Amino acid sequence: PAAPTEVYARLKEVLSSGIDGTFEYVTGGDPNPGDDLRPYKISQPKPFQFIVQGRHNAPQYKGEDGDILDFNIAARGSGSSLRMFSLSRVHGALGDAGQNFK
Repeated sequence: PAAPTEVYARLKEVLSSGIDGTFEYVTGGDPNPGDDLRPYKISQPKPFQFIVQGRHNAPQYKGEDGDILDFNIAARGSGSSLRMFSLSRVHGALGDAGQNFK
């Protein structure tokens, strides 16, 4: 199992690399709260240690209209738990062939 710091580093690296040119790492707004939650010592409902946001662009929906990807990483035993959520920014994404389901 990988520790939360390792999972965070790998996830941020993958998003920052762009993978296939459709993914990107997104920083916070203004103010930028940062990804590291450890100073807040969150223990409930889980010991969350990092939050990460990314974006996924599709041919017709890019930039501000690209899907928002939210990740949180919690400590779990000697490893980590990674939870992911995707939100379509376009209300007409009903016809996106299940991109948020895959």
